[in-house]
Amino acid sequence: MSVLAGWNNLVKRGYPPIEKDGKIYAPGVAELDGVYTEFKTLGAKRYCVRKKDTKELKITVAGVPKKGVKSLNNDINKFKKGTVFSGKISGKLQHTYLYLDNIYIDKDGNEVGDCIDLSQCDYLLDTIEKNLLANFDSDIEFINNSMIGEYEEWKNIITTLRMI
Repeated sequence: MSVLAGWNNLVKRGYPPIEKDGKIYAPGVAELDGVYTEFKTLGAKRYCVRKKDTKELKITVAGVPKKGVKSLNNDINKFKKGTVFSGKISGKLQHTYLYLDNIYIDKDGNEVGDCIDLSQCDYLLDTIEKNLLANFDSDIEFINNSMIGEYEEWKNIITTLRMI
């Protein structure tokens, strides 16, 4: 099935693309999120990339805010097991749940009961088990040209539909 035929089926079923903030989004369509010059992963939800166009280093680490990338000092080689993302730099917060038997008034006149304390905390980067990665080369670089072509085809379809 061609990309256009698949898109037409979505529209016929009541799922047309939507526009938000000047950008068109189509359900079920993967978007090219960038081209990278460097890519390093330590498993699912733990990867670091350098964008080709901006040369900017970016991270995706479950549990670490995006600004935690500053802890790497623009060096992708620091993205490794044992790296500590500082809570002071990343803004990562630890949630501590406090359960009290009774509600009471504190010395400042505030009513106090069960609550959550949010405090800065560090994050230690870890990996999945080494034996699970045995068949993969950690320095793999790839650009899938067919996906880029498919992305361009979708972009043209959406641009055409905008004119209708």
